[in-house]
Amino acid sequence: MPKDTTIGPHEREAFGLRLKIAARARGLTTKDVIGKIRDRVGLSEAGFHKHWAGASMARGEKLQAYSDILDVTADWLTSGGGEDIDILRSAVVAMEAGENKNPDLIFIQKQIGVNTDDRGAVNQLSQDSGTNSSKTLEICHIPVLAGDELAAYVFGNGSVNIMTAHFVPVLKRDGLGPRAVAHEFTVGDLSMVSPTERSFPPGTILVFDPARAIAPGDFILVRLKGDEAWMCRRYKAALAFGKAKAFTLEALNPSFEPIRVNDPSKWEVAGRAVKIVSDL
Repeated sequence: MPKDTTIGPHEREAFGLRLKIAARARGLTTKDVIGKIRDRVGLSEAGFHKHWAGASMARGEKLQAYSDILDVTADWLTSGGGEDIDILRSAVVAMEAGENKNPDLIFIQKQIGVNTDDRGAVNQLSQDSGTNSSKTLEICHIPVLAGDELAAYVFGNGSVNIMTAHFVPVLKRDGLGPRAVAHEFTVGDLSMVSPTERSFPPGTILVFDPARAIAPGDFILVRLKGDEAWMCRRYKAALAFGKAKAFTLEALNPSFEPIRVNDPSKWEVAGRAVKIVSDL
C-alpha cells in the first residue's frame, strides 16, 4: 500500500503518536489494539503498523473503529486539540521512559479525559522500561531515511533534504552518535518476521547507530554496493564486525536464505540496531 499523500507527513505522524498515547492511556498493548481493530474492520497487521508508525492515516470505518476502541473522538485522533507535533513526540517519549510528570504527557492525557493522578498505565510502562525517573527529558529527533539518502546521511557522501524527512523522537540519554538514522520496514518486507522470536513486521521503525561496535548476533542495516534497498539482518560471525574476513547475514524469517559474505568490501553497513521507536 503506498503512503497516503493527500495529507502531510506531520499529520500522518501525529495520528500514529495519538494512537500510541490513547492506547497506553486505556491500558492496551499493541497486540490488544491489533486484535481489536482486526476483529472490528478486518484491518491487516501490516495496515495497522502503517497507522501505528505514522505512515498513513485511517479514514472512514477504520478511523471510527479506532475511536471506539480507544475511547477518544475521531476528530482528536486526526486533528488533536491544538498541540504541535513536538508536544506529541515529547509525550510519547515520556511514556516510553515512564516519565509520568512530563508536562506534555499530562497535557495530552487531560485532553482525552485521563485522570493524571491515576498513573497506572504510565507506571506500568515504567516497569516495562525499567525506569521511573522524574527528571526533565531531553529529546533529539532522528530522521527516517531510505535508499541513497540514507547512505548520504550516514556516510556524508551526498546531499539529504532533511526538511522533507520524517523524524522520530528519542531520548538524548540513549547516547546515540551524530549519524544515527532510523529506517522503516516497508509493506511486503517479511524478512524479519519470525514465528518463534521477537519480530520486526512492516511498519516497525528501528534506529541504527553507525558509531556502535557490531558484535556477533547484532542486527545491522546493510546493502550490497550498487543496490538501492537496505535490509536488516543478523550479523553472524566468529569475530566482531571489521575483524572477520567473512560473515553471514541472517533473516529472522526462515523462508529467507542466509547470505554468505566473503568479500565485505562489496557491502555497505549503515549501523547497528539500537532502538525500536514505533512499537511501544
